[in-house]
Amino acid sequence: MHREPTDDIRQDAVMQQVFSSMNVFLRNQKQQTPNDRNLRLVTYNCVPLSPAAGVLQWVDETIAIGHYLTTPRSGAHDRYYPGEWSNLLCRQHMTNCPQTAKRVAFDEVCKHFSPAFRFFFLERFSYSPQLWYTARMAYTRSCAVNSFVGHILGTAFSG
Repeated sequence: MHREPTDDIRQDAVMQQVFSSMNVFLRNQKQQTPNDRNLRLVTYNCVPLSPAAGVLQWVDETIAIGHYLTTPRSGAHDRYYPGEWSNLLCRQHMTNCPQTAKRVAFDEVCKHFSPAFRFFFLERFSYSPQLWYTARMAYTRSCAVNSFVGHILGTAFSG
């Protein structure tokens, strides 16, 4: 995983502890009100050695979404929409427009840059409808849990 020099590994360690606590809460909720959603946050081990250095657990069989989508010439967007704007061009278009024209610039980007994430599941799980469905549901649940935990934590710490 690429990290910027300003990242503080200690914050990762604290968040992993928070996520582990949330998993205990979610597990206890499941025991009280059984359901088949199996909601949980994926955690990883993180041992900070200094603010900018530490040891992070390697997670097998993963790929960064951004890498999958926008790697030049091999990313999903370039493969499925070869004539459209590149990720870099979209970023430049948004960065270079005046603040008052951001919405118009965003609409222009949307006209020239189609969503491609759906191809991730098709490429990796098209051989089995059940696996495709399971993977999509796992991703959806992961997004949902991260969103509501982020909302709860953001609300708790915002003031």
